[in-house]
Amino acid sequence: MAILAAGLLIVGSSNGIPARATARNTSLATAADTHGVAKFYFDSRTKLDGRSYLYSIDADGSHLRRVGPLGSQDPSLSLDGRRLAYEFQATDDFLGPRHLVVANIDGSGAHAITPTKSELAYTPAWSPDGRRILYGHGGGGPGTGVYVINADGRHRVRVPHTDEGTNPAWYPNGRRLAYVVGLDPCCKAYSINLDGRSKVPIRGPSSIHGMDVSPDGRKVAFSAAAPNSTTKHYRSQIVVQDVVTGRVLQLTSTAGCALNPRWSPDGAVIFYPKCQRDSQDRAALGKSTLMSIRPESGAKPTAVFPRQLDLFGLAILRTPPTVTPKPGASGSASPPTSSTGAPSQTTSTASEDSSSRTVPVAIAAVLLGLLAAAIGAMYRRLRTR
Repeated sequence: MAILAAGLLIVGSSNGIPARATARNTSLATAADTHGVAKFYFDSRTKLDGRSYLYSIDADGSHLRRVGPLGSQDPSLSLDGRRLAYEFQATDDFLGPRHLVVANIDGSGAHAITPTKSELAYTPAWSPDGRRILYGHGGGGPGTGVYVINADGRHRVRVPHTDEGTNPAWYPNGRRLAYVVGLDPCCKAYSINLDGRSKVPIRGPSSIHGMDVSPDGRKVAFSAAAPNSTTKHYRSQIVVQDVVTGRVLQLTSTAGCALNPRWSPDGAVIFYPKCQRDSQDRAALGKSTLMSIRPESGAKPTAVFPRQLDLFGLAILRTPPTVTPKPGASGSASPPTSSTGAPSQTTSTASEDSSSRTVPVAIAAVLLGLLAAAIGAMYRRLRTR
């Protein structure tokens, strides 16, 4: 379930596009500093305490598109870049039913994979192999916790010892997860095996939410309350914990909110939405910025692109893997592909090579035949003398 929803509210146009979102700004980002990101997916609200839409935007800040209906939030993307999962809230009732939806990456083909009218299902997370989805289930009490379900909606199982768990995140091995327990500002976090064993606390300055595990599985990033906050208005910072040593490092010290961190595909930086405050210390509408920061002491955050967007939940679409030609190869840098997208056999090249060898062989055979005939004729003449 989206936490701190009031912290990142937006004003939108009548068609649901966030304010200033339709304008295309000149980007400052380059291919070198996108760190393997093709697009960012995020949810954004159009009115105070209202439901949200899902959007995608290119890594350079261009081509903003709506990909989810009113009520969609908390996006998660499969690692193969083909499918999108999100939480859907059917009404304006914050405590009303929510269910999970799986769709194509462009939002088409959307279908529910959890019950739509009687349950609370929120914060989905795709497994590394793209076959299963973790999510938080229930509003408290017996049966609540982190569940895992097949991407087709079958075989739903509760992860043992995850009571009141939400915001789950997979470790790269697909056998362990991190998750949050409770509602802000009292949240705690743990990591645990998928079978419910080896439960270990994840420690931060204060309340924790928005978990994400680094691509190498060695660090966990999360958003946590600032340790010295003296205002009644919620503030949060980006924090990283080393899984092996337990060392905790607070990366940001913003006066606003730093929320829902996500590791870049190469593990070099952490992306996160940052909100700003107005003169009355309230979240300034239309003033949230997508930021990045390196997970090291003394690192300085930078804006990913110039435009400001009202964004909360965040997911990352990776760039497709690059095919590197073999040394000495000439012509096209990529091999021909079949209709299925797999590299096809270079039959035309092979047939051309075969044809080019056939001509000299045939000529040699004719010459050898003529030579043999000449030798035979000479032999017969000598015998008749």
